[in-house]
Formats: sequence, structure tokens, C-alpha cells
Amino acid sequence: PWLSDLVQSSDGGDFSHLPVQCLCEFLLSNSTNISSENSRDIELIAFLQKMLHSDDANDYQTSYEVLEYFLRRLSSTSKYGRQSAIRAFRLLLKNMDPDAEKDGDELESDWLQKYLPSLPSFPYICERIIAQLRAACQVENSPDLIMIYIQFIATNTLNDPVTEMLEHVACWSLLIVERSAVFASILPTTLDDPKYAEKFQTLNFLFIMFNNFVIKMKENNSEIMLPEYPDLLVVHFADTTQYHMHLNFIHALV
Repeated sequence: PWLSDLVQSSDGGDFSHLPVQCLCEFLLSNSTNISSENSRDIELIAFLQKMLHSDDANDYQTSYEVLEYFLRRLSSTSKYGRQSAIRAFRLLLKNMDPDAEKDGDELESDWLQKYLPSLPSFPYICERIIAQLRAACQVENSPDLIMIYIQFIATNTLNDPVTEMLEHVACWSLLIVERSAVFASILPTTLDDPKYAEKFQTLNFLFIMFNNFVIKMKENNSEIMLPEYPDLLVVHFADTTQYHMHLNFIHALV
């Protein structure tokens, strides 16, 4: 209650005297009650949107602070907390009017796959966003959300160096081994499945990431030290024939 009173007492939509965390927490806690009929709600959204859309390089850290507050909630153990964060993202990244009707061709994933990459700060903070989404994949139980997280990460990490690729494939390995029931729910099964196309696309993205990692490992002539993964088995492909046999084996599994 005190936080709500603090935000509502700001004169003329001037929220600059309040910490960003207070504003984000207010939006997060009230994401289901935000209304265009409340001018203070709209002023708050506009204020945070201005931070996100600033093209001043000096403001990029502030932009990430706003995003991070909600990104960290995507890996919350509370389902309500995760859903509130997504509602907040949709309010901030799409339209200032929370009651506006959706465009006919708008997808549920547009807040992440379409609007987030359009922010001026995105190229500078993409790596940190991806780290938060990897963490979310180890907690989220919604197959649809896990699929769009995987697709987003794959799309934005194709040219990563091998050390960063390792972070991605280690995440997917944990998903496959330790969350097998969740992973099974995102695998394509029959053509009758209404989500077959999305599942097939997700599996293809996973294959691309694993495949690119294997290629990078082969191209790296020096031994890669991986102290943070003491149990990881690193296979060195000295023989090109053996390397192609391995790729064919992966293809067969897929």
C-alpha cells in the first residue's frame, strides 16, 4: 500500500525522484489492474517506456535496469510472478494504451521476438537478456514460453564464440536431462498436433545450436579449459571422417 501511495502522489507524472525499482515493482504488482481510465497508470507506463526507448548510449544501463527487474521474474518459482512479468512486458513494449485491442496479426510472443529487439539498447544488452532467459528455461513449465525462449536465444546467438555457445548448450543439456517431461512436451510428435510447426522449428533451432557448437569445437585447435563444468566430457575431432560420422549420428537422432 505504501508503494502505491508513493507512486500515486507523484505530481504531473514526474516519477524521476523515485527509484526505478519502485516504479517497476508497482507496475509488476498492478499489471492486471492497469487501466487507460487511470491517467496516473498511463503516465507511469509512458515514463518507463521513455527510459526503454531512449537512443542515448548513456541511458542504456538504465534501460537494462528496467528490463532486468522483469527479466529476473521470468525465472521466479512463482507462476504468478512469471505471468505478472510477462504482462508488464506487454504493457511496456507494445502500446501505451493497455485497453487497446490487439492487432489481428499480433502473436503472443511478439513482446519478446518483435518488440524487445527493436529497443535502441538491445544490441548492447542482448547478452545479459539471453542469460536471464536461459535461467527462465530451467524454471518455466509452459511449453509455449520455453519454445519462444529457445527460438529467441538461437536467433540472437548464431555468431557467438565457442565459450558463449557452451553456456547455451549446457542450458539445453540440463533441460533435456533434468527436465525430461518438460522437454518431451516441446518435441514434435504427430502432424495432428496443432503446435507441430512450432515444435519442429524449436527442435531445429536446438539442433543448429548443438551443431554450431560442435563445429566451433572442431575448428578450435587449442584445448578449451572449462573449469566451471568439471563433469563435462569434451570430445576432440582430430579426424574429419569421425566428425562427419558424428554429425550424421545427430541427424539420425533428430
